[in-house]
Amino acid sequence: MITNQIGFPVGCLKMSRILYWIRASGGRTGEEIYAKYIEVFDQYFQDTVNFPKGTERLHWEKNSLMKVDKELCMVDQKYRERVLGICFDIVAQFDKSEENDHVH
Repeated sequence: MITNQIGFPVGCLKMSRILYWIRASGGRTGEEIYAKYIEVFDQYFQDTVNFPKGTERLHWEKNSLMKVDKELCMVDQKYRERVLGICFDIVAQFDKSEENDHVH
C-alpha cells in the first residue's frame, strides 16, 4: 500500500492477514504487534462491510459503483493516515529485526 501497488480496501485485507501471520509466527513480539494494530483494520472492515471490494466490483453496474465509490473514498480517507502509518511501523520493525539477525 505504501507504494500504491494495491488498492486501499484490498490492501487493508492483506494487512489484516499479515498481522495474523505475524501473531502466529512472531512469539511475544508478534502478539504485541498484532494487538497494537488489528483494531484499526477490524474497525475499517466494519465501516466498509457493505462496499464492493476487489473483483466483486466487476459485477456492479457502473453508475451504482461510482455512487458507492464516493462514500468508500470518504471512509478510506478517514483511515488512510493511520493505516499507512501502521504499514511503515511494521516495515521498520522487521527491518530492525533483520538487521539484528545479520549482525551476528
